[in-house]
Amino acid sequence: MSTPPRDIPGLAPPLAPQAAQGVTLADMIGSVGSTIHWTRWLMLVAAMFLSDLVWLIPDTLQQSHHTPSWFIAQEWVRASAADVVMALAVLFLFRWIRVALAASALAGLAYAAAMIPVHMGIIAILTPSSTQPGFSVTYSGAPYAFLHSFVAAFFLFGSIAIALPRIRPMWLGLGVGSVAGSLLANLASSLIIFAQFGRKFSVSSLFEMTNIGYALGSGAILAAAFWGGLALVGFRPGDSVAGIAPPIITGRAAEVQKAANFRILRRILRGAGIGSTVFGVIATALGIASLQENGVNAILILLGIFLFAEGVWLLVSPSPAGMIVDGFALIALGCWNIFVTVSNGSSGGPAGFAALGLFQIIWGIQSFARYRRFSSLPMARPDKATSEWLDSILKSAASKDPGGDVVRFQVREKKALRDWRGKLLDDFGLFFDVKAQLIIVAGRDAARITPIGTPVSGQNTPVGISLGGRNWEGEFDFLNWERFNQWKTSAK
Repeated sequence: MSTPPRDIPGLAPPLAPQAAQGVTLADMIGSVGSTIHWTRWLMLVAAMFLSDLVWLIPDTLQQSHHTPSWFIAQEWVRASAADVVMALAVLFLFRWIRVALAASALAGLAYAAAMIPVHMGIIAILTPSSTQPGFSVTYSGAPYAFLHSFVAAFFLFGSIAIALPRIRPMWLGLGVGSVAGSLLANLASSLIIFAQFGRKFSVSSLFEMTNIGYALGSGAILAAAFWGGLALVGFRPGDSVAGIAPPIITGRAAEVQKAANFRILRRILRGAGIGSTVFGVIATALGIASLQENGVNAILILLGIFLFAEGVWLLVSPSPAGMIVDGFALIALGCWNIFVTVSNGSSGGPAGFAALGLFQIIWGIQSFARYRRFSSLPMARPDKATSEWLDSILKSAASKDPGGDVVRFQVREKKALRDWRGKLLDDFGLFFDVKAQLIIVAGRDAARITPIGTPVSGQNTPVGISLGGRNWEGEFDFLNWERFNQWKTSAK
């Protein structure tokens, strides 16, 4: 049986278990699907609504004498809907993405995009029919409304996500993050208003101090209400666990696993890098060609340059973080294509760009899902000798005549059987999906095949498969099952 190179220069030693860190925002909200976690989400919605009362009640009192009641009702309904949508965005995206600012930014984008149709629906439903003939809705302020929604979610939950695991005690971290996020969101909103109206927008020092007071009160109430609600249901640090880590492997097996993980990552990002580079060149060319028609196409040029640079980065230096950048880039380009289609709709422009934009947004979201899979995997770029050795092992094991030290079996995934091979080396086994979507390095003690029933010569036997902490059901034929057992019981 062949063995990997004993010395693999340039590879870091196996990752040591990290010290326990503070509870994250994802821990406090919990995973999707459990009753207790949906209870936490409802508590977050309730806490956000209570924090909104800081400005809803004063605004209602001030407008009650000169503003129609239906308009005031719109504000309350809009605030409630915004709390529900924002909490949903945070609930899902903080479970997908482990980088705090990336999760906050994507949650902000999702919230801002979702609030546009929600806002229009509220206006259509709550505006009296007698008012509608003279009431028109324009899109001139839509970009600024989108920015307001985005900064509200990004700064609020980004600050909480950064402060929470770093400040003790936990309630203080939640409080500092909530107050800081509210203040930053208020400052950003003021800058957006100034950019929108310029010199036409004049404020007094009393107005600014009032806004700061609203932000301080809103952040403090949000933290107190959410923390108090969690305490009521008996939340304790460590209740939410993202997953169980596979057994730690060391030595040469760990080095080969790192190289194998990097190989898969590079293969996946190669397609994304090529796609981003192509989209970047096309976007830049289209933006330059149409810049004289409309100055807003300068945004398309910037998007194109960003896509091209990001694509080159993915090809030259692939890393899990590149999946986050690729996701943002594709979502931004998809939003642009949808925006262009909507803007040109009145002139009979083609609708194909909207369909392309939708697919680009889906591809971007898939990048975030892939990031969650790869972000926790130890990996390192292997040297040339190790890379060539790994490629030759995988190629020979996947051939039609792989040799006597290779086992063939099938793994059931989503009711379908996928072909797997296992290269049985002296020190460990190298098990992989034939399509090379997953490679697992496992020693004899971490590789188990358990028949479900009695193995029969010449027939496939249902088995339980455990490799490196991962478990499946599948099928083994009798000859390969005997070969695997001989390797399991042989001396190292």
